[in-house]
Amino acid sequence: MSKNPLAMIVDDRLSEIKVIDFFLKRENIDTDCYTDPLIALEALNTERHDILLMDINMPLLSGFEFAKKLETELRINNLPIIFISALDKNKMISEGFNVGGVDYIQKPIVYSELISKIKNWVKTKNQLLQLESNTNEKSTLLESKQSTAAALKQYSHSRDNVSDHMDTATDYQTLSKISESLHITLDVLQQKNLSSKTCSQLIDMIQNDFTGSFLNQLDEFKLTISEKKIALLIKAGESTENISKILFLSPETIKSYRKSIRKKMDLSQKNIQLNNFL
Repeated sequence: MSKNPLAMIVDDRLSEIKVIDFFLKRENIDTDCYTDPLIALEALNTERHDILLMDINMPLLSGFEFAKKLETELRINNLPIIFISALDKNKMISEGFNVGGVDYIQKPIVYSELISKIKNWVKTKNQLLQLESNTNEKSTLLESKQSTAAALKQYSHSRDNVSDHMDTATDYQTLSKISESLHITLDVLQQKNLSSKTCSQLIDMIQNDFTGSFLNQLDEFKLTISEKKIALLIKAGESTENISKILFLSPETIKSYRKSIRKKMDLSQKNIQLNNFL
């Protein structure tokens, strides 16, 4: 039986902590709560804590200063940090990513959104840890895990280069696509019948293209999640027979998916190999 995820909550206002604690426990998310960020810093244990919910504006130590200490003093860069604040969204999102945060929630908190983000990031962290333990390429996978902590920081830099005027709605839409693309790739990586060659190629995709631009481009063709997984494996050079073994689907089902992908990409009447198009 899997254990409940454990979230460390750090906020100098006890009333805020009690409300967050109430909603999280209703969703079977255990909590470890602190009003003093300095004590929380000493208590933090990455083997116990799965995620960190951090208020930004605190008198003893701001949330951003706390995050910096995690990386520079404790050498912790693989713990997902969600910042919570009533301050300006755009500015806080950018600064949060720069100090290693992976997500942001603005007050007043929409608790369904917060819980969804917690579950998604804990799932991502656990998938990467499982992937690391099941693969011989330890050094490569360690870089993949570290990429998780730095992913949205990298996205923040690229975003600034593209546009200084991107609105908040666009930010969250892009973050949602990044998260979905990462989860799709990680789900494929978890398959037991995946060859070491294909595994390495997919890991390289995470490292070199963490924002998942390949999968995001497929949104233009309205591919389903299953079709995106198959497209990933086709791009990696796997045959229909191998894909059926990897995803535990019949070859006929894979052929049907391939036909659907070709149709959505307007390739049905064209003499173009799908793997060459992808």
